[in-house]
Amino acid sequence: MNCNVSKVLKYASFSSLAGIMIVISGCAKGPAYTPSTLDSQARGITIATSKPYNCKIEGELEATESARGKSSATKESIREGAINNLKNEAVHAVKEGSKMMIKIDRETMKCKKKPSFFGLVGKNKPEFACQEPINPKKIDIVEYKIYADIYSCGEK
Repeated sequence: MNCNVSKVLKYASFSSLAGIMIVISGCAKGPAYTPSTLDSQARGITIATSKPYNCKIEGELEATESARGKSSATKESIREGAINNLKNEAVHAVKEGSKMMIKIDRETMKCKKKPSFFGLVGKNKPEFACQEPINPKKIDIVEYKIYADIYSCGEK
C-alpha cells in the first residue's frame, strides 16, 4: 500500500510541476526590444546642444518610440530609437541638399509597473509619466517622446 501511495505522490508532484511550468512559460516576456533604425538619408543630421547660429528654423517636430509588448527596453536604447525616428522624420522637413540640425527641446517617458506573481497579477496596470531614476526590476519604460526644433543651415 505504501508503494502505491508513493507512486501516486510521485506522479502528482510531476503533474503539478508540469502545470506550473506551462503557466510560467505562458507568461514569458515578449520579444526583446530593439531601437528603430536610422535611415541612410538621415545619417548626416546633427543634434545640437544649443540653438545653432547662422541657421534658419524650419519648424517643430516630435517623434515617439514605443516598447509596448517588448522586454528589456532601457532608457538609453528607447531614447536612441526616438532620436532615430526624429532624424528619419526631419529628412522630409527640409529641402534635399540642405545641411540640417536638430535642437531637442523636451523629452518625456511613459512607464508601467511590471506585473507581479509570474505575470499573472496586474498585467493591465495603467501607464504613467515617469522620470529617472527608474527601478528596472519594478518598472518598464513603454514610450519615449522627443520634441525638437529643426534648422536648415545652408547647402551640404
